[in-house]
Amino acid sequence: MNKLDEILFKQKKGFLATIDNGRPRIRPFEIQLLLDSPFKYYLCTANSKAVYHQLQKSPFVEFSLATPSNIILRITGKIRFDDDMVIKQKIVDTNDLVRSIYRTGDNPNFELFYIEEGEALITYLDNRDSEYFTIYNK
Repeated sequence: MNKLDEILFKQKKGFLATIDNGRPRIRPFEIQLLLDSPFKYYLCTANSKAVYHQLQKSPFVEFSLATPSNIILRITGKIRFDDDMVIKQKIVDTNDLVRSIYRTGDNPNFELFYIEEGEALITYLDNRDSEYFTIYNK
């Protein structure tokens, strides 16, 4: 497991930025990290929400978080929607908040997407060297 995965296992909540009519839009989001090889960073939303329509128009995002130990993580990349019912159900089964919203993986409003390709940057505020990672899940 690399440092990127370690950070996301400890803190999955951060902020997701999308493009809305040519302007950035940011909102709280949670990474759903699944134990696959390689790890895929899944996120989910409802197809009735503005974020879903923004991602349909422009599939480029940035996810960012800061840890209590002053580590800044930024993931920038292109997303891909995924209709895999096994993965959807696994997320519903393992996340109380997602389960309270969608109840089951086959909820027609439940949309799943992951960062298909991009880059991650870990910055340490204690002056350690930053770390870069390439994300590629095609």
